[in-house]
Amino acid sequence: MATVMLLMGMNGCKDRAGSEGPLPVLDFRADIPDQEVALQDLGKVRYFRLHTPGDVLLGDQMKLAPGEHGLFFFGPSSGDVIGFDKKGEMICRFNRKGQGGEEYVRIRHILYDAKRQEIFLDAITQMQVYDPEGNFKRTLKIPESYQMDVVESVDENTMVFLDMQGALFVKEGETTRIDDNPEASNQPFVVMDKDTGEKIERLPLVSNERYRSMIVTTRDGRPFVLLNRMRNLLACDGGGCVISEPAADTLYLLSPDRQLKPVFAKLPLSTEKDGKIACEIRALTPDKMLVNAVFLKDEGQMTLRNELYLYTVKENTFSHVKLANKDWKNGDMMNFVFNNNKLYYILYPFTLLEAMEKGELSGELAEITKTLDEDENLILMEVDLD
Repeated sequence: MATVMLLMGMNGCKDRAGSEGPLPVLDFRADIPDQEVALQDLGKVRYFRLHTPGDVLLGDQMKLAPGEHGLFFFGPSSGDVIGFDKKGEMICRFNRKGQGGEEYVRIRHILYDAKRQEIFLDAITQMQVYDPEGNFKRTLKIPESYQMDVVESVDENTMVFLDMQGALFVKEGETTRIDDNPEASNQPFVVMDKDTGEKIERLPLVSNERYRSMIVTTRDGRPFVLLNRMRNLLACDGGGCVISEPAADTLYLLSPDRQLKPVFAKLPLSTEKDGKIACEIRALTPDKMLVNAVFLKDEGQMTLRNELYLYTVKENTFSHVKLANKDWKNGDMMNFVFNNNKLYYILYPFTLLEAMEKGELSGELAEITKTLDEDENLILMEVDLD
């Protein structure tokens, strides 16, 4: 059984669900009620345009990386980086794709530090650091002994990433090693210096027999991989982050001074019906928590099943939720990007115009759609849960 042990004092961030009072426990053996929840009842909703020059088009191949002070779109293969402030004004645009020492071949993650005015690009084997104008500043080399999966800022001087080197796969319900991968460290979260890229420490969260949120199965007699990407690090406003680890039974809040505090637990680690269960926290506020669960079992689909759960402090209970939008009847609100206790939905003009023709839009969303053309840039919907 995977175990997670806390080896240091727990004086982390306060005033968040799970940080005071009883530890929220999601028991998958229990009868968890279903609930449809309007986003307008969860938080403050706003729609806004992204203001760009006429030659900038944010296509569906661009990924969104939201942060506390900026919203960055990037093309993993194209190398394009386009950043906006929270008002939708463009603050940077560059492309440094190439083979040179000051360039990158591919982008996996983006981290924006507004205080330092620096943009960190995870280019798999190294991190390239630029200013908002795209001027190269330095390279942070990633040792071959690490496999950086996701990275998040802790404070102005440090960042933390999940090291997936040697992490196991799930096959037929059991963890297994593929090829000759090295042994995984049982302390997977690494704190790194933003100036030098040097390791400061591995956080004292011990996870044995940890695995990836993916399984190896077969389709038509051939090996086939099913996965559901999880965000294992979630930034908190004011610094620090929430730490989620697929094999863990307990998830933690990391404060800016690198103290850890448990905020969530799951039971059991696996069931016969669902297989192994991996959880990630998608939002953590003083009165609520959003938790996504990924079930590592082949159910004949092309991806792993995931379900969203809402915890409310007042009732001290979880519910299985479907999110809805009061401004968009029949709109799909289950697919969103998240960070800093905010949910972001990418709304394309042609989709909104089609929904308006069907009479599905109302309120502020209907008003903004009336001003759109099909070839305009996307609209962002932000739900602030704080």
